[in-house]
Amino acid sequence: MTVSVGKRKQQWPPLPFIVCCVFAAVVTVGVLGVRAQRALAQQTPSAMGQEAEEAVGDETTHLYFADRNARFLSGEQRVFPPPSHAAERIRQIVEALIHGPTGSLLPTVPESATLRSVFLLDGGTAVVDLDGSIRKAHWGGVHAERLTVYAIVNSITLNMESVETVRILIDGGEATTLAGHWDIRKPLRADLLLIR
Repeated sequence: MTVSVGKRKQQWPPLPFIVCCVFAAVVTVGVLGVRAQRALAQQTPSAMGQEAEEAVGDETTHLYFADRNARFLSGEQRVFPPPSHAAERIRQIVEALIHGPTGSLLPTVPESATLRSVFLLDGGTAVVDLDGSIRKAHWGGVHAERLTVYAIVNSITLNMESVETVRILIDGGEATTLAGHWDIRKPLRADLLLIR
C-alpha cells in the first residue's frame, strides 16, 4: 500500500511484517512471565518464611530515662512486638517508661502513675492521658518535671516517624503543668538537647 504525502510517496510495511512483530512481542512477554513464575516457585519455603519473620519480627525502641546524675536523658534499648496500630506502640512506650529502666539509669515517670488512654490525631500529634496520681507521686522540681515530660515526648517522637508532637493530658483534660512547673498546655516536640 502506498500513501501520497505531498509530492513524495511513502511505503508502509506490509501487513505480514506487522503481524510477525506483534507475535514476537507477545511471545517475549510470555517467556519472561514464565521465567519469573519459575524463579518464585524455586524459592525455598524456609527462605520465604525467614523474610516473613523479618517483616513482622520484634522492633527495637529507645526509651529515655534520667542519667545517673539526673541531669540529662539517656536511651535504653527495648524490644517490643510489632504493634497492630500506632496507638498501641505509644501505649507500649509509655507503659515501659512507667515501669522504669532495667539498667543503671534512673526512672523519669513515677511507677504509681497510670496511663488512662493514648491516641494519635491527624497531623502527627500523639495524645497521652495520664491519671492525676502522677502529680502526687512526682518527686518535684522544675528540672525533674522537665525530664519526665521529655522522657515521654522524646521516647514517642524519636521512635515513631508518624508522630511529630506529643500532647499530655491529666485525667482526660488539659493541664497547665504536669506537677506545678513545666508547661504542657501545647503539643511538644522532641528536645534533643536533653539527650546525652
